[in-house]
Amino acid sequence: MAVRIDNKCTIVIAVWNERDVTCQCLESLMCKTDYPHKVLIIDNGSDEDTKRFLENFCRDRPYFTIKRFDENLGYLKAANFAFSTLDTPYLCLLNNDTILTDGWLSECISVLKSRTDIGIVSPTTNEISRKFTEIFDAGRLGEYKGKFIETDSCVGSCFIVKKELVDRIDGFDAVYTKGYFEEVDYCFRARQAGFRSVMALGAYITHLSSVSFNKTPGASKKLWHENRDILESRWGKPKRMLFFIKRKYGSDALSRARDYIIKECRSRTIVDVYFKGNRSWIKEAHFNIREKNCLFYNMLSLFIILKFKKKPYDTIVTDIRMPSALFRLAGYGDDLSCRRYLFKEEMEKITDVYYDILGGRIKP
Repeated sequence: MAVRIDNKCTIVIAVWNERDVTCQCLESLMCKTDYPHKVLIIDNGSDEDTKRFLENFCRDRPYFTIKRFDENLGYLKAANFAFSTLDTPYLCLLNNDTILTDGWLSECISVLKSRTDIGIVSPTTNEISRKFTEIFDAGRLGEYKGKFIETDSCVGSCFIVKKELVDRIDGFDAVYTKGYFEEVDYCFRARQAGFRSVMALGAYITHLSSVSFNKTPGASKKLWHENRDILESRWGKPKRMLFFIKRKYGSDALSRARDYIIKECRSRTIVDVYFKGNRSWIKEAHFNIREKNCLFYNMLSLFIILKFKKKPYDTIVTDIRMPSALFRLAGYGDDLSCRRYLFKEEMEKITDVYYDILGGRIKP
């Protein structure tokens, strides 16, 4: 029985030469994709060898189609063609230098369907963290079935979007020209429209990393920096927060702390969390959260963390009282306008008082 189009995902693969890499991707797609789909290959003016390969591969596969451009228009324009012609509920922008694994798409779509406010999803990949590769290699992916974690932006190598979102904010912004950071900008725009970006923890793919861009490393590096500057002019630079908590707090306070941390994460903040006690309240709350450990939760430990942090924190949240002199010794100056030490919105001095998560005063 034919699969109804309203159940399908359109998988779009932009290709510019790289026949062998593309072949590897397409073969894994054929073997590992169990969710109803159709495939659109956008040939960005590939050489004759790659062109013939694509035509032969698609010839007897009616759910494969090719859109060929006479010149290389770049990934972004190819992706925007896919956005503008989408006629299925889901769109997957897939790099041709990826290798897929069993059930990758069905798991991602399942997560996408699980919450109305999830608009974009990506699988875990080797390019994000070695941890995800270790989980896959150990055969433990099934433990994470149905689980996801919110993230600032989904990876561009496998970018899956609801049509509902595409209808709201269109495609990638052409200001990013041929690529880099266009997917990050899209995720931030999606968040403004009320949609979250998440990573499906029960899905995994391998990304061979920017095969096309690696052909011109000098130009690619220049483009990367130019587009990063555009992104930061719109959305701000990434920030760093230290959340160093010694005392025990009730569930209400921890819930407020979690909300506060997630709000900061959504503003491009990386949060290092040192918390003495059960951390289930913060587990998998956001990908920007880094759970850390130390032997002792005291002033000395706090000082050492601040002193040896390569890049200084923009915000320090702690319930440990520490004199200003130690902050200065750790490399944090007296100008508190450029750093915030808080449990309360703005503290002119940290030497006399400190605050709990609810903003209430705690006596030393």
